[in-house]
Amino acid sequence: GSSGQYIRATLPYIRTEIPIIIVFRALGFVADKDILEHICYDFSDTQMMELLRPSLEEAFVIQNQQVALDYIGKRGATVGVTREKRIKYAKEILQKEMLPHVGVGEYCETKKAYYFGYIIHRLLLCALGRRAEDDRDHYGNKRLDLAGPLLGGLFRMCVDNGKDVNLQFAIKAKTITSGLKYSLATGNWGQANAAGTRAGVSQVLNRLTYASTLSHLRRLNSPIGREGKLAKPRQLHNSQWGMMCPAETPEGQACGLVKNLALMVYITVGSAAYPILEFLEEWGTENFEEISPVVIPQATKIFVNGCWVGIHREPDMLVTTLRRLRRRVDVNTEVGVVRDIRLKELRIYTDYGRCSRPLFIVEKQRLLIRKKHIHALQQRESPEEGGWHDLVAKGFIEYIDTEEEETTMISMTINIAADTEKIDGSCSCQKL
Repeated sequence: GSSGQYIRATLPYIRTEIPIIIVFRALGFVADKDILEHICYDFSDTQMMELLRPSLEEAFVIQNQQVALDYIGKRGATVGVTREKRIKYAKEILQKEMLPHVGVGEYCETKKAYYFGYIIHRLLLCALGRRAEDDRDHYGNKRLDLAGPLLGGLFRMCVDNGKDVNLQFAIKAKTITSGLKYSLATGNWGQANAAGTRAGVSQVLNRLTYASTLSHLRRLNSPIGREGKLAKPRQLHNSQWGMMCPAETPEGQACGLVKNLALMVYITVGSAAYPILEFLEEWGTENFEEISPVVIPQATKIFVNGCWVGIHREPDMLVTTLRRLRRRVDVNTEVGVVRDIRLKELRIYTDYGRCSRPLFIVEKQRLLIRKKHIHALQQRESPEEGGWHDLVAKGFIEYIDTEEEETTMISMTINIAADTEKIDGSCSCQKL
């Protein structure tokens, strides 16, 4: 909105909203200049600085870390305890409960401050109209839960009762069995008569016809109330191209909420982020301890699974290397590499549940896969030798997820790929 508006944040277990500047001071960044460096990066951007003026003036009365922590602690669940206890409580909340994916150990304050500042920076970009709002119906922003994570969550529910696990007497033989059996039999996912159970997760496979069985196996359910007359989630979204069937959906109240996967779609199962982080470290990513906030506007921010890990000065070299490694399967084939040139960001995803689809790789207007490779496929003796995985490993085909598709040049047919004037780098060709 316009100027004169305070920005506040909601912290877990804290009853009221806390002004953002107080959160920064509680994290140990007291000077206004330090705080603004973590949000604006660029002091010559007067519009953004003006938007932060009311927030700075609001928190002017609190000028050191202890007072800021006490301010947060007073609004917590602890009532009538000493000041030291309140400060300790606030410290623990900032360390363990606020942005836990950035880190829950000690000395994560710098990282958390940078990330928190980045969130506010993005909010202000949107408020100034320099960036569109994120689209909640975009498939790059969605994750699908498959059998693995669902059963994993169910297993945790059966075993974890909030107490420390004593291995000898932790669980009766029947606890896990009956828990899994109940959920699989009724389709109510979660413990019986507990809150947060989802209905209809496991269903009896439809055996009406062979086609209905195939269709049922690839069905997808969006967890939005069926009664809502919201049109947006039901509409066919551009990002569903090649991922969802545009025609097959029930009519009536579930229309557009129950979808079906396209034939070639692969849903990522997730891989470790550790090798990627090591690779980034090796290839010149600078972390927050090494940099001053002034250099951030010139460099490219690097995110791994939504967590900001550092900055890099030569993003094009980094992206090319990552893609080359992925095509050689030195980096897991399902890792998504998204380079947002306008925002100066490189986002890498290794998490599960992203929709991706296979595309032929094109270099210098030629498909990398040749006639001889197709012949070799036709001539093979047994299904084991050189199949699909082999084509992926040889770098003829790669999996591109919904978000990476946005930044990739994709040709609809082979002919178009050949006719296009020379394109730098590699583009992909539609799998038809």
